[in-house]
Amino acid sequence: MRRKRTDSLSPYKIIILDDEIGIIDALSYVFRRNGYEVTGVTSPIDAIEIIRNTKYDLLILDFLMSPINGDIVVELIREFNSEIYILLLTGHKDMAPPLETIKILEIQGYCEKSDKFEQLILLVESAIKSIMQMRTIKKFQYGLNKIIEAIPKIYQLQPIAGILEGILIEVMYFVNSENAFILVENTDDLNNIHKSIFRGIGQYNINIEDFMAMLDPELMERIGYARTNNKIVKMKTGVILPLINEYKQIGGADIFLDCLSR
Repeated sequence: MRRKRTDSLSPYKIIILDDEIGIIDALSYVFRRNGYEVTGVTSPIDAIEIIRNTKYDLLILDFLMSPINGDIVVELIREFNSEIYILLLTGHKDMAPPLETIKILEIQGYCEKSDKFEQLILLVESAIKSIMQMRTIKKFQYGLNKIIEAIPKIYQLQPIAGILEGILIEVMYFVNSENAFILVENTDDLNNIHKSIFRGIGQYNINIEDFMAMLDPELMERIGYARTNNKIVKMKTGVILPLINEYKQIGGADIFLDCLSR
């Protein structure tokens, strides 16, 4: 969906490099109206230094420039920045660098210059989606690595509460949650607290007796449903993750992540 003009800028920053100030002004106007934060630069040398010292998500640049062309600019940028998404503008398709050069320099796309910016806007929107997806993947990779790093702690002599808290902290990262609990039971009876193991963080950092007293019927029902059907249950207040053992059997164990803090 095309972005409408808004008072709040997109969190994604665009830098435009072209030695024609008129092109920069026109593109800057278009993308600012679409909610993006935009920086325009006419000097390739200045643009390289700006990108070196400031984080940008997307670079839109012209191919034919002075004193160096766009492919040389990209080559120099790739020496220190492999993450910035790059779209190359050309006066004509036959003036674009060879396909092999585009692949080597990881230029993600290019299009012809035009008075109409529809194609470029679509490319930018596609680029932003790709950037979002890559950030999500990296976030989950980071979180998974942290969980893997935490696994050896399970085999160390430490209280079970400490192990559960460590698991919670790592899982909470995925949804930016500030409040969560993990409940492990050896019974189907939620009220049998003597056979339950509980650990909470944030507002759930209480003893199990007080926790059981604050459980509302809807949450209890949802926990039961999650266990019975082995399904993740999303609620307005958060999400319930039923846990299974190494034999893929459903046990009386759940993680609840409070998503109101997102």
